[in-house]
Amino acid sequence: KTGVFGNQLDPTPRFDALAREGTLYTRFFTPTWGTARSVWATVTGLPDVETHLTATRNPLIVSQHTILNDFAGYEKLYFLGGSLSWANIRGLLAANVEGLRIHEEGSYAAPSVDVWGISDLDLFAEASRVFSTTRPPFVAIVQTSGSHRPYTIPANRGGFASRPVADAVARRNGFVSADEYNAFRFLDHAIGAFIDGARRESWFADTIFLFYGDHGLPASAPHIPAGDAAAGLTHFHVPLLVWAPGLLPGGRRVDTVASELDVLPTAASLAGVAYVNSGFGRDLLDPAFGDARLAFTVGDQSSSPRLGLIGADRAFGMFADGTGKRLTALGGAAAGADLLAREPETATRMESLCRALYETARYLPYANAPAAVRAAAR
Repeated sequence: KTGVFGNQLDPTPRFDALAREGTLYTRFFTPTWGTARSVWATVTGLPDVETHLTATRNPLIVSQHTILNDFAGYEKLYFLGGSLSWANIRGLLAANVEGLRIHEEGSYAAPSVDVWGISDLDLFAEASRVFSTTRPPFVAIVQTSGSHRPYTIPANRGGFASRPVADAVARRNGFVSADEYNAFRFLDHAIGAFIDGARRESWFADTIFLFYGDHGLPASAPHIPAGDAAAGLTHFHVPLLVWAPGLLPGGRRVDTVASELDVLPTAASLAGVAYVNSGFGRDLLDPAFGDARLAFTVGDQSSSPRLGLIGADRAFGMFADGTGKRLTALGGAAAGADLLAREPETATRMESLCRALYETARYLPYANAPAAVRAAAR
């Protein structure tokens, strides 16, 4: 849905400008779709493969190691416009992130605008005020929500103006409606206002910003590659932007596969923080992995979820019970075609790894308690 990926409605001019100044990962995928599962993935470095409910709701695995605790001496902050009392997200965060300061509904001077709490514009303003009164260093997560239904544009718009567009035009370009299109534009406006203000703050020069989506959605649009559409990758494909003017070189596009599970290992590496990694993620800056990067996905969380493995030019998918296998060409003349019969060796290799990752993801949450991970690290 971003302009930097080719959306013709120009919905994200501020984000697109930042992307031209930073490092944009163009093949970045979340392991699942659904916000609670995504929060779990970022915090733990593990894909949520629970069926029916989410991993955050499973009381047997509430205790999890997180790289956030390796940011020793850092203030740890979490911002959400509404309440954290959903899907036991509060339990996941409060139980596992040492010294975490949670800012949520009831913490802010700004008024709530809908079920998601305060607007993204106000959320960024509130976060910026906290940053300016917090002694560095700090690590913070700001979770936006205004691009969700009901797509509210608040009274305090900060100069934002909705753009008239027909619902049919919005749908042709990947949005469900004109309302969603303008809500997405308002999120972009809020990001721009946040960065404009941040540039004037003392903490700005030493801060690394990472922008990414928590999950994709099924969508169709002319600019979506045929291979991605055939493999259903719009459920998982989102941008990752690493932006830190003065600290990191800008104007880079990285087209190798990356995963949301890589966010905290990469952030720790960028900050020069030594860390213990007990999850699936890998530092995106580590050349040791080269181009041999893959992204594991799991969708349709039912009794037999849909498993996936995304590579540079092929995507493998199957249900956990072994049915529905497909090997999709992601590029080239065969883009979108099922190559399962034509490339059996590739399919077998990717299936084996996909199955191994799935079974490991089922096991690890039961062995990832902080004490167990620290003992293993010693």
